[in-house]
Amino acid sequence: MSLNIKYRPNSLSDFYGNENLKNELTGFFNSEFPSTILLKGESGCGKTTLARIIAKELNGEIQELNLSNARGIDAAKSLIESLQYKSIFGKRKVIILNEIAGATREWQNCMLEVLEEPPNNTRFILCTTDPSKLLKTIKNRCVTLEVKPLNDKNMDNFLKEIIDKENFDFNIRTINQTIDKIIKLSEGVPRQALTLLNKVIKLKNEKAVRNVLNDLSISESKEMRDLCQALLYKKSWKEISLILKSIQDEAESVRYSVLGYMSIVILNQNNNSIRNRVSDIISLFSESFIYTKKAGLINACYLLSEDR
Repeated sequence: MSLNIKYRPNSLSDFYGNENLKNELTGFFNSEFPSTILLKGESGCGKTTLARIIAKELNGEIQELNLSNARGIDAAKSLIESLQYKSIFGKRKVIILNEIAGATREWQNCMLEVLEEPPNNTRFILCTTDPSKLLKTIKNRCVTLEVKPLNDKNMDNFLKEIIDKENFDFNIRTINQTIDKIIKLSEGVPRQALTLLNKVIKLKNEKAVRNVLNDLSISESKEMRDLCQALLYKKSWKEISLILKSIQDEAESVRYSVLGYMSIVILNQNNNSIRNRVSDIISLFSESFIYTKKAGLINACYLLSEDR
């Protein structure tokens, strides 16, 4: 079982970091929970996991939809119609709407009334990495909460707890090198950190661990750099596709690397045309590849190629 599934939190107290957010939610639980909340934040920071925890705390029957798939007006009408029926368990319904930024304008307009005044037995939790794509009228109907990446100290503690539980029995220098490398590459995103830790956690000797850490460094410094530069300078699809074939990392890992590289470029670049190009790349890589996986990564790169 992968670490991100094995250590997925099941309660608010297990959810790492974001203390202010957890305190705010606790206040809602102790009074009246809002009818509609919007969880925003980077991919991999735990928005959907937190939404499920909230539903559990509300003793709700969960209905979870991915709006990158069910995104049109017919899907909205079907959802609204389903709200007329009571839960077969007599529970409150909690509707989790993932990737809501992918919903069409028609879907959003159709849902306005029910999001403002849902049935008494219903609560909505909206999740997105990009709230700017939501209609202002949708956002105005929500209590917005931000799920933030972990800072270095929290990430250090987070990884040490898991390493201890997994009996990663190496000398302290190797453990610290592993943690430092993962903190650098994960950029505060727990899912990304666990994906990287998966690469070394079952290795049997320190030499193997060091080799994998070196491979991660090479990947970041060469393959990722080659891809970023090919995208930046709008190389041919043939050239970009060859680079993609050489990259074995998960699509989300590649996405984070591209975003990190481009953020540095845009902050230090005086050329307007290059800044505009970087902005286009960041826009295409801002949406998570968690559902589309490698296909989403390949498509984003193709759209940025010279051939497109």
